[in-house]
This record gives sequence, structure tokens and C-alpha cells, in this order.
Amino acid sequence: MKTLIQFFMVIVLLGGFVIPAKAEKNPVSDLKVDISRVTTDRDLVKRATLVVHGTPRGEVRAFPKRQIIPQGRVVNYLQAIRVNSVLKGKAPNTIQLVQQGLVPEPKVPDPLIKNYPGPLAEQDYIFFLQPIANTNFYSIVGVWQGLYPVNPLTNKTSALEREGFSSFEGLSIEGVKKRIQELRT
Repeated sequence: MKTLIQFFMVIVLLGGFVIPAKAEKNPVSDLKVDISRVTTDRDLVKRATLVVHGTPRGEVRAFPKRQIIPQGRVVNYLQAIRVNSVLKGKAPNTIQLVQQGLVPEPKVPDPLIKNYPGPLAEQDYIFFLQPIANTNFYSIVGVWQGLYPVNPLTNKTSALEREGFSSFEGLSIEGVKKRIQELRT
């Protein structure tokens, strides 16, 4: 729980600097983001067509959907991810990531964050990605299940409590790559 709270605190604290989102009308609004969960680390690796070590960069763009829930309007956030290294699959230098969020944004510990995480803070992550059908965009497998922050001091991963898989906790980038290979056999 501590890791998850610290992660959300980073997002909240950096939010004003990292989330210069502006509302736009675009086909991105109509994209369906798969938020279904996986049950095992093996399923995570299997469902991810692409696994990269990357960093969100640049402006975040918000595309309001027609969907409104009692807590707010659902938004698709489009964010560029600079790829530092590829651990599974083939990737361009930059990936376009789509994540769902809400306006207004839910605050920690609101359970809506599980399905509507919004944009990510600029830091290194391991991303387990799945393509969004008929586009060049990707989403994170299992929302938080496929996202592992990389500690800038140790270069080791963190598995988000109650979301990430412990088999990816505390690994170097090379360690994650080896673990993926083990799970693919």
C-alpha cells in the first residue's frame, strides 16, 4: 500500500507540471481502452504484445468521451512515451499511450483510480502494452497491473501494491527482460 500511495503522491504533486491537458474533439475520444485485468504474471506477459522501458514525455492531450458517470466525465488521455529499451516485441522510438481518466480527477484513495488512472508523471517505467484495435495507439495491460515504476536511484522496479505482480518487484531492467523470457516458456 505504501508504494501505491507514494506513486499516487508523485502524480498528485507533479500534476500541475505534468498534466497540461486541454480538451479537444478527435477520434481519440471514441477509442475503447481495454481495462480488463489479468490473473497471473504469465497472463500479463502473454497479453502484452510489447514491453518497453520508457518515459512519458511532452504534452498530455485530453479527449473527452461521450461517457459520463456520477463522479465526472470520462476522458481519453494521449501521452507520448519515449522508448529507452524494448524488452518484448518491436517498438518505434516513441509510442502513443492512451489511458482513461476522469474530469475532475479522482484523488487517492478513491477506488475509481483503479479504472481511471489518468496521465502518468514523467519518470521511467516498465510498460506492458497492448495495441488498441485499428490504431497506432497502445494501452497498458490491466491498467495498473502492467505498469512498474523504475526507481531512479537504484534502477530497480516497484510492483504497485494490490495491482502489480511481485515477480516483477525489485528487478533491474535486464532482470525484467529475463523474467519475461522465463514466463514465455
